[in-house]
Amino acid sequence: MGRIDRGIRFVWAITAVLVVVLTGCGNTENYEKLTADILGDTRLIALKPITGEAAVKTLVSVKADGDNLAFVDLAEAYGFEVSPGGQEIAYVADDGIYLVNAAGGEGRKLTGMSPRFDMFAEQKTLIGKTMAWSADGKQLAFVCGGDLYVVPLEGDGRPQPVAKTDPDIIKIADGAPAMAPKIRGITCPNWIDNGTLVYQDYYAKFDGQLTDHYNIMQVNTDGSDRKVLVAGGKEPLVSPDGTRLLFHMETNLGGDIMTAKIDGTGARVLTGLLDADRETMPYSWSFDGTYVLFDGFAADPGTGKHKAFSGRPGPDSQGIDRGIATGLPSCSPDGKWIIYPAAGGPKLVRTGDGGFAYDTSKAFAPLKGLSSICWVKG
Repeated sequence: MGRIDRGIRFVWAITAVLVVVLTGCGNTENYEKLTADILGDTRLIALKPITGEAAVKTLVSVKADGDNLAFVDLAEAYGFEVSPGGQEIAYVADDGIYLVNAAGGEGRKLTGMSPRFDMFAEQKTLIGKTMAWSADGKQLAFVCGGDLYVVPLEGDGRPQPVAKTDPDIIKIADGAPAMAPKIRGITCPNWIDNGTLVYQDYYAKFDGQLTDHYNIMQVNTDGSDRKVLVAGGKEPLVSPDGTRLLFHMETNLGGDIMTAKIDGTGARVLTGLLDADRETMPYSWSFDGTYVLFDGFAADPGTGKHKAFSGRPGPDSQGIDRGIATGLPSCSPDGKWIIYPAAGGPKLVRTGDGGFAYDTSKAFAPLKGLSSICWVKG
């Protein structure tokens, strides 16, 4: 009888294992189906790790294919920016900037100048933008060697210098050894309109003591009317309607994330730069510019009020991946979803009725490992 009992228990154990395995497989399929449903006719552009490579990654396009997902490898890239229409992608390669269609195909070289080394310069960046498309999609602003350039997509395609970084200011006493200037450089270009840019400048002063200086600047694309908008401001992002700046500043308490009018006036603090774990918080504008997005809450740029996301992200999506080219929160084209790159897989947040809630379906579990995720029209 004991032998029969042991046999029955063995059969039950095998059955239980099969149920778990089959259920797990079914869940994976359901996740992909749900992900495809959420994507609909939109797509995701992202970076996928390459085994053995620390910096360069595979630029991929992800689109719904029936109930599943279709991944298309586009190129090897260090970073990218998607055009306003969502159809063209500018990406950084070893030997320049290239353009490729979001659906795939052969890329074309836009310029031999590359922001590659600016992406891995000595200054620590939170937003890390080195390129920006103009609103009409006819020009690309980019940083190279610490300076700012604009290149037209048509015509001769020659990059035009727009602004040089402020040079380091080195003052030494007579007889003192000279210090070699160390240019920090421009970062985070943004367009106000098709003829005007804002960016962050970064340089050093030495007068017995070395100090770093940051300013948010404005300049016309022909290099004229260059001026300081926010002294001490870092890494600006222009709102979707072009009326406000979002940026951060250093303080004795670790820094503040702030907004201001597009001319730099009316600055106000939205929140501290550091989260509860003393980590810097990436930030971005919402789809329509009515909120500033963080991981866990959104802030109204007008009133400064915070709205916490309800629920909790799935246990597999904990932890923001804070490495190079992680990417910012990205909104779906209809504004109903927000995706956050994370170490264990993207976090998904549903919006509606003025509220925000984490999605716990693990719908985007198949996208684990992707960074710099950008949600665009199909």
